[in-house]
Amino acid sequence: CLSFAIYLGAFRPLISRYNVVTFMKWMFLFTLIICLPFCTSDAISFFSFMSETTVPSEYGGTSFILEVLYVVFFATFLAYFLIPIGQKHLRPTLVSIYSYVQPIFAVVISICIGLDVLSWQKILAIILVFVGVGIVNQSRARQG
Repeated sequence: CLSFAIYLGAFRPLISRYNVVTFMKWMFLFTLIICLPFCTSDAISFFSFMSETTVPSEYGGTSFILEVLYVVFFATFLAYFLIPIGQKHLRPTLVSIYSYVQPIFAVVISICIGLDVLSWQKILAIILVFVGVGIVNQSRARQG
């Protein structure tokens, strides 16, 4: 959360100045360069595991792979791509609210369709997210 808050505040001038595609291209490139030394061995073991493994038939084979690609593209790539677009037009607090409320929607939807159950940990996490959002908005309202 702290890293994301710093990102939203510190990179706003760059996001306003450059095209979103250019910004995200450089952001992902530098992130890859910084993370590569720490995750190379894990990536090698993962890809060697995947080359020896087939998708079990109970997961639907091709449909399972398409579902994973859907989640990777829409829930990850597209969401991270839209955040800088939002930052160009909105306050960082509103963009952070969008990012922090997303998991709450995921939990609610998964509970509604029967893939998860409501627990006290989830309720506490949801309350803490809304308390944090309220604190940020309250301090912003007092400044204005």
